[in-house]
Amino acid sequence: MAEQLWLLKAEPDSRIVKGKDVKFSVDDFESVKTSPWEGVRNYEARNVMKEMKTGDKALFYHSNCKTPGIAAFAEVSKEAYPDYTAWDSSHPYYDPKSDSSSPKWYMVDLTFARRAKHFVSLALLKHIAQFPFASGSEDADEELDDRDSVLPEEWKYIGVHGARAIKDMNLLNRGRLSVQRVQKPAWDAITLLAEHGGWDEAELGKAKGKAKGSGKSKGISKDENGGKKKTRSGTKKKPQTQAKPTERKGKKRVKGDEEEEEADDASTEEHENEGESYHPRPRKRKKVEEKADEASKADAEAEDDVAGDFTNVDKVIYERTYLRLMDGGTLGLDFTPPGSTFPDDAPIIVVCHGLTGGSYEAYVRAVLAPACTPVSAGGLGYRAVVVNFRGCAGVPVTSKQLYSAGWTEDLRMVTIYLAHKYPRAPQLGLGFSLGANVMVRYLAEEGERSRLTSACVLGNPWDLVKNNWALEHNFLGKQYSKGMANNLVNVLKQHSKALEKVDPPTPSPTSKYEPSATQASLVCAAYHATLALRNPPLSVFDNTFTRVGGGGPPDWPLASADAYYQHSSSHHMVPKVRKPLLAINSTDDPVVVHAPTSPEEVGSGWTIVALTDGGGHLGWFEPSSGLIRVGTDVSKLHLRRWMTKPALEWLKLAAEVLVHGDPEYPPREAVRDDAGWIREIGEGAREGLGCQTVDIDSGGDLIDGTELKKASGVMQGL
Repeated sequence: MAEQLWLLKAEPDSRIVKGKDVKFSVDDFESVKTSPWEGVRNYEARNVMKEMKTGDKALFYHSNCKTPGIAAFAEVSKEAYPDYTAWDSSHPYYDPKSDSSSPKWYMVDLTFARRAKHFVSLALLKHIAQFPFASGSEDADEELDDRDSVLPEEWKYIGVHGARAIKDMNLLNRGRLSVQRVQKPAWDAITLLAEHGGWDEAELGKAKGKAKGSGKSKGISKDENGGKKKTRSGTKKKPQTQAKPTERKGKKRVKGDEEEEEADDASTEEHENEGESYHPRPRKRKKVEEKADEASKADAEAEDDVAGDFTNVDKVIYERTYLRLMDGGTLGLDFTPPGSTFPDDAPIIVVCHGLTGGSYEAYVRAVLAPACTPVSAGGLGYRAVVVNFRGCAGVPVTSKQLYSAGWTEDLRMVTIYLAHKYPRAPQLGLGFSLGANVMVRYLAEEGERSRLTSACVLGNPWDLVKNNWALEHNFLGKQYSKGMANNLVNVLKQHSKALEKVDPPTPSPTSKYEPSATQASLVCAAYHATLALRNPPLSVFDNTFTRVGGGGPPDWPLASADAYYQHSSSHHMVPKVRKPLLAINSTDDPVVVHAPTSPEEVGSGWTIVALTDGGGHLGWFEPSSGLIRVGTDVSKLHLRRWMTKPALEWLKLAAEVLVHGDPEYPPREAVRDDAGWIREIGEGAREGLGCQTVDIDSGGDLIDGTELKKASGVMQGL
């Protein structure tokens, strides 16, 4: 197939739509490297975009700005897929008549290739197009070849054929579309211009002003859209009468094979000529806006019902045990079923929750409810324990440290504790989001000696560096970023008494761990600096607090958020995993932009990475029947999560089919020492790693997972 070439427009200057800035300049593009091209709400532009293929080349065009023009070269890195921003009621280009069950709008992923050495302005292209020798017929080709010598020196190198190709570009003739096809001769001419330069932009501006003043310039006149048209007499040509876009009151128009009712189906339109960008400008038509607002409100209400309230499903009862660690910190272990009569060798599912979650999370209960139901009642009959990280789900903070994507010591301690409590029971890992990243890192660090005999991880963020770039350069990502940071700030506020004091904690006198006064002071300072922030994105929170208080010595504190992301990512550690691992991610996850899928990334036969086309971040919702529509009583839909099926199948396979243990790599022995600390002994055992059970107010209490009060202001589902 012949190479396809394109031009896509973006706005380099700030412009606020629905309270959000839709700016996306060449600097932004170069920084993020790869970006979804969302927000196209024009049928013709959408259809053009659906023709794009991976590997196609594209021109990155600055639009709706003082100096529009071509700023960079790019490449299509992912072919058209549903534009999920159309379903997001908070997005500037939300379309209330589009839904995920029948996508209306599409987008592609575009990857930055290189900047244009010389910015190729629209003024230059119009200047070239108005040159007399840019016109002509195919029969005059030989004559035109002879006229290259009379072209202006500043762009003579593109030749008359190049000038003609530029004149014929859609940009200059049908310029309103934000996505356009570019012919090879025009591409070659623009490539030469971008490489060699040679013209004076200021002189182009003077020429443009002169043309505006006289209305005559070598037979060139302005058309109604600001372009130039050649007339035989050299005088102004009267434009044909036609309705402007805002004047087409309900009239039908045909674009390609598609006919649409404008007043009903389109709440946005693409900009005209220079003022147009890939982000459409909202129509200023009151009735249409009122209808859209009503639909938007209904969709938002339905979305809240779907994503926000699962307290009445998957009822799980836990019994909590608190572990006091040698560094003075505390973990909360929620066991289910409580007071279990299951045999001591029943498999144990070890669960790590998401960023600020806990055992109450609906995605956790969705798996544990069937997994921990007795076999006689149709379940798997397994025991489970949710590892509530420091400060999460009501667990008190008793040291100058929280948790992070890169801190594996707490999970390691839990596996040692379980090995001591249930020495004959296989431990099966189940990780979600941040907890999935922690679990993969633990598996890689332990290798053959991992106490987890297998694991299933869902929504793992993998490459934290790439995710951070995406979150900061994508509209939906920015919202998630601030939402996650807000959750973390609220966690800090809930534990202010433990974090605001400079004095380091004092663990049990029998502990072999000596708290660092320096580290405690740094965490305290980071705590106060974080609370002074106003609505920070995740990267700012991580740069202020997580890099300092997200782990303990010797690795923490880290130099910056970037250092934390590089240190804590798990994608590069997959080849070191030596236990069966199933990882499931969704390609439309707004939080996760990369999963290791190539043989080089996976690196061994121990890991399976599965990608689904839909599911979002830890969603994978599906009704038992029918579709979710605005106004539907979602409480009657019996929503379920598709991911529970593969997760349960994997857990059952790992527990009942796979062979547990390797005689060549026996696990280290878990013992209780003379001081009462549960520790491991043997080669490679960590000296400062140990725990004791402690009595805290809620310790030993039964907890209803559907009623557990999460920390105030912390959103569920992350």
